[in-house]
Amino acid sequence: MKKNPNASEFLRINIDGQYSTIRLEPSSFSKSANELRREQTHKLAMEHVMRGAKLTREAKCFEAIQLFNKALSVDEGCVDAYVGRGAA
Repeated sequence: MKKNPNASEFLRINIDGQYSTIRLEPSSFSKSANELRREQTHKLAMEHVMRGAKLTREAKCFEAIQLFNKALSVDEGCVDAYVGRGAA
């Protein structure tokens, strides 16, 4: 806040005091970094799976298998990628 006094004025926070008025409780963070990382990698893997499924329906199986393999390189536990690769 000291670097951006306009933000402190907008939020009506006193930046001249010894202590911060913003309280961050550990319970206010619902997910750990590892949980967020797992969610992000699974989401990225599923994007590859969806593209691979589309290519499989278009009978472009070689390209689809490459996408399913890419999904598995991101998230080796992605069951949908294994199923899709088997179908392709």
